[in-house]
Amino acid sequence: MEYLHGVDLHMAQRNRSTVKIEVDDGETVEGRIVAFDDWHLLMQLKDFPCVVLVAAIARMEQLG
Repeated sequence: MEYLHGVDLHMAQRNRSTVKIEVDDGETVEGRIVAFDDWHLLMQLKDFPCVVLVAAIARMEQLG
């Protein structure tokens, strides 16, 4: 799993790509990026009809 940079985050958000996020405790979530800043992501989760704030991001990868 590779770290995505700010430009990649912007492209993933604009293209409505699915990303996989690994948070600090080793858990992963998949979904689309709704918004982001330097420290947080607002994501629409793949398997749940909700939007969540992800704060403790360890790594990310773009799935599609």
